[in-house]
Amino acid sequence: MGSEGRADHAKDREAVFPNIVRYIEQGEIQPVLAKTFPFSEIAEAQKEFLMKKHVGKFVLIPQPLRYCDRYSE
Repeated sequence: MGSEGRADHAKDREAVFPNIVRYIEQGEIQPVLAKTFPFSEIAEAQKEFLMKKHVGKFVLIPQPLRYCDRYSE
């Protein structure tokens, strides 16, 4: 793909992305969820992702901050 083709493709993505976000926010479409992982298993998530055997998104779930850990002194 030449530089003009790449530029056109980038413009298409820029035009489509806000619409996709709006459709998701309005509940008109829903992303496909392949799997969730606790953040502590990020290495395993990366391995599975690189195998390219999934359909949908991988989601990393962070550990909740405990108030006392973050602000206690």
